[in-house]
Amino acid sequence: MEYIPDQADLEWTFNAIQGKNTWAAPSIGCVLKIDHLNKEFVIFMKEEPTELETHNVERIVNNLTHLGFTERGSFTMGGMTHVDQIIAALESIDNQ
Repeated sequence: MEYIPDQADLEWTFNAIQGKNTWAAPSIGCVLKIDHLNKEFVIFMKEEPTELETHNVERIVNNLTHLGFTERGSFTMGGMTHVDQIIAALESIDNQ
């Protein structure tokens, strides 16, 4: 059955991303880079996510889409098993 967010899900997601350009979800193993101005986001996922993690990322994507955001890409971060590693890699790229 396809997930359809309710108002509480949308409000939670909206509040969770406010003022954040980078949003990490450690329990899911992903980091999202969010461009609020253009209402776009990119997903960076740990290597070899579980089925549950993948399902939960899809829920986040669904919520963001319902909030008017567009996914601009999705990447699996080879060799990375935790969001802290992903954030460090993204910061390294941003600082170049």
